[in-house]
Amino acid sequence: MQVSIIMTFKILIMNRKILYIVSVTLVLFSGCLKEQEDLFSEPAAIRLNNAIGSIDSVLTHAKNGWVMQYFADSSSAGYTMLLRFEPNGKVTVAAKNMLVGGQYAESVSMFDVIGDNGPVITFNTYNEILHRFSDPSNPAGIGLGGDYEFVVYSYADTLIRSKGKKTGTEILLMPLNEQENWNDYLDSIIGMKKILFSAGSPDLRLVVDGVKTDYLFTNGSSMMFTVGKLQTDLTYDCPFILTHSGFRLYNAEPFSKKGAKNFVLNGDKSALVSAEDPTVKLLGPDDLALYISETSVNWVLDESLMSEDVKILCTQIIQSVESKYNGVSDVYLAVRKLDKEGVFSLLLGFTYNRKIIEAELYFDYSLIDKNVLGLSIRGDGNSAGIALSKSISGYMDFATLLSSSFQLSTDVLVCPKNITFTKQNNSGTWFVSTRE
Repeated sequence: MQVSIIMTFKILIMNRKILYIVSVTLVLFSGCLKEQEDLFSEPAAIRLNNAIGSIDSVLTHAKNGWVMQYFADSSSAGYTMLLRFEPNGKVTVAAKNMLVGGQYAESVSMFDVIGDNGPVITFNTYNEILHRFSDPSNPAGIGLGGDYEFVVYSYADTLIRSKGKKTGTEILLMPLNEQENWNDYLDSIIGMKKILFSAGSPDLRLVVDGVKTDYLFTNGSSMMFTVGKLQTDLTYDCPFILTHSGFRLYNAEPFSKKGAKNFVLNGDKSALVSAEDPTVKLLGPDDLALYISETSVNWVLDESLMSEDVKILCTQIIQSVESKYNGVSDVYLAVRKLDKEGVFSLLLGFTYNRKIIEAELYFDYSLIDKNVLGLSIRGDGNSAGIALSKSISGYMDFATLLSSSFQLSTDVLVCPKNITFTKQNNSGTWFVSTRE
């Protein structure tokens, strides 16, 4: 009897402990529910509908539309498109790139903002520009594998961040300045490509905190950098999209470890500077004399940019060629490095009877100082050069004038397109050559 009473008493104590634990747990759980209710004061469906309405309003209130920075996938070049969204559901898309024949083009279709595991901007009728990236039946779109629906994960009047619903690539939308003409804006993108990535563009060296790294960014004309490390076989593909002021990499480059992604051409055009960290830069050649001696492109003389003595000789040469060869066309003079012969040449080129004629007189060269190139006439050349030096008035005189030392300068140091040759003997002789 005594044992039974003791056991009953222990059971009562245990039950009271269990009840206490349960009651405390319920209190804590109800507190969590309270916090969750405070955090999400509205049901998910209502929050999604509110976001859809807000995004639609933001899209349609940009008076001059949006700049879309579009990547079909994470390993392809970027494209710029302009979009104007209207309250009636219409959207106008414009582009000026190779996919639309290099000419300004517009296409009107319909859009909507819908809910699908989050707010989604969808282009729900065919757009001849945008759907080129996602329509495999269109020859221009084969292999691009892009999206026409974009999941919005951040939005404001100044920037909308989204991801392709299928590919997951980041797509940015930024409002276009109200005074900006659409065609002019797209031309500014093309102009930036011409400045930075025309034929023969130099490699860009990554510089961090004023110190050159071993990394070179090459092949920018393809909108897909090949990043190489000096004295190694390491290469890294780095897609990017041009902007009106520089370019944006798809992913932040990993080599500086500073998250550099957006690069802007600085005021004196000597560097491309990271917007994220100005200590990260991409620089062109240090020495124009060394650079021009390592290129094999034609540096064509600009007839409108030369001193009077050079202009007289240039005009004399052109007139002499036109007089000797009836029906000749495309007459030009250029300076170029011949890798095989290891010399420079003064090139006289023209088209005659549907044939391209290239006459060349040869020069030894020396790198006298930084940005100083020395040329010394050799007295030989190719067969056409030797022949025309005797029959074309002014050609040999020009070669003699070129046999000197020249200070080299340019207006875009990060990527020299035009180089000015100025004779060092204070003669006032100069001419501008264009890389072609």
